[in-house]
Amino acid sequence: MEHAKGFGLLIGMTAFLLLFTYVGPMGWQLVSGEEKVYEPNTSVAGISIGGLTESEASTKLSGHVSDWERQRDILLESETEKVRISSDFFLFDVEATLDEVVEGTDQDLVVRTDESYQSEVESQWKPALRTNFEWEDWTAAVLEKASDLEEEPLVYSVYNFVPSDVSPLLETVAEYEISVKETSLLSELVSSMDTLTLKSEQEFSLIEAAEELPVSINEETLSIVATTIFGAALDTNFAIQQRHISQKLPDYAVLGREASVKPSQNDDFVLYNPNSSDYIISLSLEGSNLIVEVRGYPFVEQYFSSVEDVQAIEPRTIVRYSSFVNPSDVQVEQEGETGQRAFVYRSSRGESGIREKIAEDYYPPVNRVELRYGVEGEENNDSSGSGGDVSADDSTGNNNDRDQDAASDDTNTDTDADGETEGNPDDAKEVDPSNPIWEQDEADKEK
Repeated sequence: MEHAKGFGLLIGMTAFLLLFTYVGPMGWQLVSGEEKVYEPNTSVAGISIGGLTESEASTKLSGHVSDWERQRDILLESETEKVRISSDFFLFDVEATLDEVVEGTDQDLVVRTDESYQSEVESQWKPALRTNFEWEDWTAAVLEKASDLEEEPLVYSVYNFVPSDVSPLLETVAEYEISVKETSLLSELVSSMDTLTLKSEQEFSLIEAAEELPVSINEETLSIVATTIFGAALDTNFAIQQRHISQKLPDYAVLGREASVKPSQNDDFVLYNPNSSDYIISLSLEGSNLIVEVRGYPFVEQYFSSVEDVQAIEPRTIVRYSSFVNPSDVQVEQEGETGQRAFVYRSSRGESGIREKIAEDYYPPVNRVELRYGVEGEENNDSSGSGGDVSADDSTGNNNDRDQDAASDDTNTDTDADGETEGNPDDAKEVDPSNPIWEQDEADKEK
């Protein structure tokens, strides 16, 4: 009984304090006729009303609301329709907002929507979209931004507010194909990997997907599949989070469209799906063509890719000399191959109109290697008239590393007559075949 009395006393005291705190000032304002003044650090939608009376705060907030509404339309986009909704759709209640203000805090604006717009908006959509559009979820998302008077555009894709499995709404949003030499390994891989799911707002790893399959895989077949998927993904809004290329462009790929996968080096191909719905990647082999289709809800904007600023990088000529070559002869140990560089871009047509650089692809040239007549320690002038100076290493007798394979510019180096080291062809001095780099042949070293 004593506990009950104590508890009742505690409740009574708490009620008195609350009444004194909140009702007391209001009673004083009624008696004195003075307006309430908001305490410092009090704000609504980030707009400070500290030190203002209620009428001043109401005027200030109403002005900000009017400015925000004048600059805002709502855009609901599908692949075929863009429905603009006037800012009259919002019904702000500044008076109710001020009634709910808690001193010393930031308060959201009280706002609701004019529901009479719903039938007008949905009448512009095809039946499957009209039936499945989640109007309440969308209005909740819009009201969240309006209550804070957020400055970002109120642009929404209708497909972000429908369930992810409405079959009549699914379309092929991108496709790509390459010509391949069919092998049993590739056929088995494609048969097992005929459909891949890119989950909403999640990453997709090709290596992880392949590891779950009950078939043998190798780097070449994975790279062929990755190349085809990459070609299709460039025409979507999927983020390319990890992608590699080979040292040499494979026969099945075109410049700017290759993707190399090497599980042994952890070189993966990884995509990220930023959309609120899943997408399905379908693979199929039709004769000598590997085809990829990406199916899902249509994108509001149209995406397309381009390969630009294509450059040919000419090979250098590496000359080695030997006394076992006739003075008038030139033996070609390795034919040169031209390298390539290009930039890959993705663009979109729509309200945002993005253009982004996806990659800069570089395939190094393969140097031409020639063997000509010459003897160590002597000035060498061949009968063709295209002579050259002995490299700096030759003049000192340090010949240990000069017979490296010139076919791999990215891993090997050659020293030219000026003592400069060859690396990236952009940084190296180009050598004309008529003024070559001279190297000593291995056969002469053994003399």
